[in-house]
Amino acid sequence: MPLLKMHTARRVNLIGIGAARTATSSLAWMLRGTGKVFVPEEKEMNGFGIDADVTASVYDMRFSEATTEHRYLADISPVYLSSIQVAEAIKAYNPDAKIIARDPVSRVISQYRHMKGKIDPSLGAELKGGGGYIQ
Repeated sequence: MPLLKMHTARRVNLIGIGAARTATSSLAWMLRGTGKVFVPEEKEMNGFGIDADVTASVYDMRFSEATTEHRYLADISPVYLSSIQVAEAIKAYNPDAKIIARDPVSRVISQYRHMKGKIDPSLGAELKGGGGYIQ
């Protein structure tokens, strides 16, 4: 992918991945709220070969509103976790990009605890572990 066509000439440097239903929308909302992370309104870019319509120029244009105040340009696309080719494509695009992911097992444990505590206390034994993001 070519460099961004904006005045900062920066590349996406934060990639959020995760399994389905791992709170990536909440993550995008929290990151956006810091003022230091630019996350496009349509958070799921699905670039890097996932969506054929997302060419390099289309991908770069989605970050054109980022300013120099944004330390990170973030693409939060959970589907990237499902493709081994995406890892190499991200590395080729920006080898210094940081990857943030919600641990899918912790997410399932968190959902189970929620359901047991709020919906159906008869679900059985308590599970070990917790919810969280890994880097």
